[in-house]
Amino acid sequence: MHRKNTVDAGTRMLNCRRQGAGPPLILLHGLFGSLTNWLAVARRLAVHFSVYALDLRNHGDSFHSTDCSLAAMAGDVRAFMAAHGLKRATLVGHSLGGKVAMQFAASYPRQVTCLVVVDMAPRAYAPALEDIFDGLLAVDLKSCGTLKDVVAALAEHVPDRMTRRFLAKNLARGSDGRLYWKINLPAMAAGRREVYRAVDIDHPIGCPALFVRGGDSDHVTEDDHGPIRRLFPRSQVVSVPRAGHFVHIDAPKTFCRVLLDFLFEKCDAAG
Repeated sequence: MHRKNTVDAGTRMLNCRRQGAGPPLILLHGLFGSLTNWLAVARRLAVHFSVYALDLRNHGDSFHSTDCSLAAMAGDVRAFMAAHGLKRATLVGHSLGGKVAMQFAASYPRQVTCLVVVDMAPRAYAPALEDIFDGLLAVDLKSCGTLKDVVAALAEHVPDRMTRRFLAKNLARGSDGRLYWKINLPAMAAGRREVYRAVDIDHPIGCPALFVRGGDSDHVTEDDHGPIRRLFPRSQVVSVPRAGHFVHIDAPKTFCRVLLDFLFEKCDAAG
């Protein structure tokens, strides 16, 4: 059974979908994504875990805020865990969600059972998403009556059709029938440096950690392996063949096998 919940963290509402039973495992999506990106994987993991798929702030059905910092988002996860009575959990984060998971492990190490980071390193990244931000900001939703219109309008800045369709999943229709962005686009655009910055880690993190990279992605390179192991001395890096940046979507069966092998054999998170 699926349950869709909201958690009141002061004046904030953090959205989640929970399924399964067992030790807690939290799934964190990437930039412009939502908890729905994890649904296929969540079903497989729910056989062994209580799976909490979250919408990060400014995404999906979660609250909006002008603070887009990794520290704030890690704090949201901590507030979520407190509201659910979770003292410790395994964190699995993709891309931006991976950075949030790493920041959480650095800030609240005693609350992390295991850490899994999907196609993201702890370093700073070049600002490679400017065309996407420019495209989203340039779309005039008042002149777009359908999702197809929005996808077409994005084409000038975002040439890849699959990326445009992914971005369009952030659209919803209001009671007046007009389309609107569910994401907090103005705040995310203003705070996008947080997406590119390095995770704030000033000491080695002792929890077992798995870094899963896409074999066809350049987000985690050979040069990243050394810094990863210095910051996460109990880590391993695994490459999934024929998968791009969205490893868990491109190769869900292989991804789940790698993840469960790690959690059962190396981490014992389901024990």
